[in-house]
Amino acid sequence: MPVMAQDNIADNQTYPTIIPAPQILKKTGTGMVTRIIDPLRMELDNGKIIELSGLDIPDLYQREPGEISFAAKNLIEKLFLNKKVNIYQSQNQNAARVNRMGYDLAHITLFENNLWAQGALIANGLARVRTTLDMRELASDMYLLEQASWEYIPENDTPYIWRDSKYKVTMTDDLKTFSEDFYIIRGTIKQTAVKNNRIYLNFGDNWRNDFTVGIDSDARRLFSKEGFQPIDWANKTIRVRGWMRDYNGPYIEVDHPEQIEFIEPKKQESRAKEIAIPPRHKEIIKNALPDPEKFGSN
Repeated sequence: MPVMAQDNIADNQTYPTIIPAPQILKKTGTGMVTRIIDPLRMELDNGKIIELSGLDIPDLYQREPGEISFAAKNLIEKLFLNKKVNIYQSQNQNAARVNRMGYDLAHITLFENNLWAQGALIANGLARVRTTLDMRELASDMYLLEQASWEYIPENDTPYIWRDSKYKVTMTDDLKTFSEDFYIIRGTIKQTAVKNNRIYLNFGDNWRNDFTVGIDSDARRLFSKEGFQPIDWANKTIRVRGWMRDYNGPYIEVDHPEQIEFIEPKKQESRAKEIAIPPRHKEIIKNALPDPEKFGSN
């Protein structure tokens, strides 16, 4: 189980740190960072290129990278350039350690104090969580940092991903128009159905044009293996993230449980608040969340 805390560096900014447990991620080596290619990729002294897994920076993929990408790259340069780092990768050596470009997929921490690259970007509102079937470790921890970043919007013009309506969580009622893109959607499942061994989670009264989540037979087996029965999720409120396409209305195909977070009510000081519970929730030390007084500072 990961242990999380906070760490201060020379600029007095507070950043999350993490030491992944060996049964979750394998430490496959260390290296010196010699170049920051972009906010998600860094080159080591042995020539290897590391890609930070589990993240999405949407304006990185435009013709010209946007202000969020520039701010994210500046942060990674400040924290990791010319520093020794730990490399943590999937336990599955065959599936998720190298992408099609030949880059090593990994979670990266500073060797000296375990400051976490992914955590720093998420906590500062410069990246969204985007797991894949082959690389979904630490999803719960990243989600908690992401949720904390929603609460501390910088007052100045500091780049911040959640200011832009294109990147925010979208309510199902607001899906009047949509494009093929990565979305985070929040809504209540009205009914579930099975057709051709595929589960459909329907969020409206008319499945022909309302938002739907699909879970195919392979994903059904994975969900079942990990203790989830999506067919029983009617009336559950969730957040789901994935690639949106048009299939009888807006549609996201889900292939692993970490794409879904359950939203459950929690009473606090006589007021109903909502908390998100990722499917494979792991405890996190309370003070691992960003310091609100320092969040977003340079």
